[in-house]
Amino acid sequence: ERFKTGDEPGFFEKISVKRARDKRNGQIEELLEDIVACLNDSQKIKYKSIEKPALKALSKKELTE
Repeated sequence: ERFKTGDEPGFFEKISVKRARDKRNGQIEELLEDIVACLNDSQKIKYKSIEKPALKALSKKELTE
């Protein structure tokens, strides 16, 4: 609804979204480490060749726009 009316989220809403996103990124990184720990050597070689998406944090510029 907010998007339809053109209402932009406030600065503090953007900050809370950033924090939640960063927390989820951290959880994903921890899961990836757990997965690698369960793999044998040949699986680790194959795992390294898998292209993984870049999990980047939101920049300050993206928050203020």
